[in-house]
Amino acid sequence: MAQDKILIVDDDQHMRSALNLSLKKISKEGEIFSSAEDALEFIDMTGKDNPESPFFLIVSDLNLPKMDGVAFLQEIKKRENYKNIPFVIITAYGTIESAVLAMKLGAADYLLKPFNITDFERVIKNAEKISHILTKDVKNIETLSYNGDKPAFIYKTDKMKQIDSFINIIAPSDATILIMGESGTGKEVVARRIHELSKRKGKFIGVNCSAIVPTLLESELFGHEKGAFTGAAARKPGKLELANNGTILLDEIADMDKNLQSKILRTLQEKTVDRVGGDEPVKVDVRVIAATNRDIEKMVSEGAFREDLFYRINVIPIHLPPLRERKEDIPLLAKYFMEKYSKKYYRNCIKISEDALNYLASLKYPGNIRELENIIERAVILAQKDEIIDIAHFGSFGLSGCSSSAAILNEVEIGDITNVSSAAAVIGKNESGITSLSIKEMEEKLIISALKETNGNRTKAAEKLGITTRTLRNKLKELNLNDA
Repeated sequence: MAQDKILIVDDDQHMRSALNLSLKKISKEGEIFSSAEDALEFIDMTGKDNPESPFFLIVSDLNLPKMDGVAFLQEIKKRENYKNIPFVIITAYGTIESAVLAMKLGAADYLLKPFNITDFERVIKNAEKISHILTKDVKNIETLSYNGDKPAFIYKTDKMKQIDSFINIIAPSDATILIMGESGTGKEVVARRIHELSKRKGKFIGVNCSAIVPTLLESELFGHEKGAFTGAAARKPGKLELANNGTILLDEIADMDKNLQSKILRTLQEKTVDRVGGDEPVKVDVRVIAATNRDIEKMVSEGAFREDLFYRINVIPIHLPPLRERKEDIPLLAKYFMEKYSKKYYRNCIKISEDALNYLASLKYPGNIRELENIIERAVILAQKDEIIDIAHFGSFGLSGCSSSAAILNEVEIGDITNVSSAAAVIGKNESGITSLSIKEMEEKLIISALKETNGNRTKAAEKLGITTRTLRNKLKELNLNDA
């Protein structure tokens, strides 16, 4: 069945009538439902006879009885023949934060009440464009809308220029490198750049050492033989073997278990790996780049990290400055992220206003470049038809410079969810009515969605959320989501 219809869900009779009339005016067909449950029942029933979806667009109100628009979106994403269909959220101004959340969970766009037929036509045209692409090459929308370019190494400041020059000098060697810097400063970007400028023809593979429990991390890094432990049904090469003739990034190496530290030390010394359950060492030619956001020298002095391994990985140290010490780079980074997310969300943003850039420069960025990226992503989402990103696109709050509530909410927005209690208190006190979902509910939805999208892989889920795996573990415990 060809995709030629629009599925609409809204519990308001007047809105349903208005949308139905709009469809007729633009010669489009639709199926209109008063609840998400009824829509899902129809989808599942028609899918039994014909698995191909008849819809090229789904439009749903955010505030629905029982199952709300965000939950409906998550249910749609579970259905194989529906998960790539553009999903548009209808929201009121006071719940715009939830619309942003919905887009981060996979919604393609949102309509802000009250909207006119021109706005409605705009989202339909965008949906038809996506649908046309999908009929040619069925991939997920994110892959289509953003081509997955590797993170760019962008700078203007002399400090970063010196680091880039240094990278160009050391990249061709095989020396082990230790990259140090706060979370979000771009340690993986630097590691990838070193690999790309090296003479190595193998893969670049990154492993987050804090994200995997020690028993599993050993198998992940070194591999295992068939029968080495329960569930080891076949031989599996580890990441160190897979990175042969290439580069491996051991991210957050300071969190590595001491027993594993000794095994890594042997690999660096002997150029071999010992698979779990194996009898013979396996030769590997791999360049090791380690990274940490912790004071690793202090850990060595306190006996928390092996001194001999520290000297092995610290052959060439690189210290990355926090974004607050390289603010001249903010306009270039902001422009790069604007272009990236304009492409991803089908926006027309071509410029950031001077006022907006001044506002961005006033922030403290505890989350560094990752925080800036998320702020720009949010602004692009809110821009809709606008070509210029202005202060207003950073949200309906804190527009007089860098107010405390704006700063806190920006921190929450990037996924720094350890601070949400204080943020919720500020928002509840000063910005009541900003969202129909509590911060806790928004967190839960984001976390559950990320885990589902990554098939329960907490490392990948944490990367999607822009937080450390440790923070994710703590948040899962706090929200009683350990079984999620």
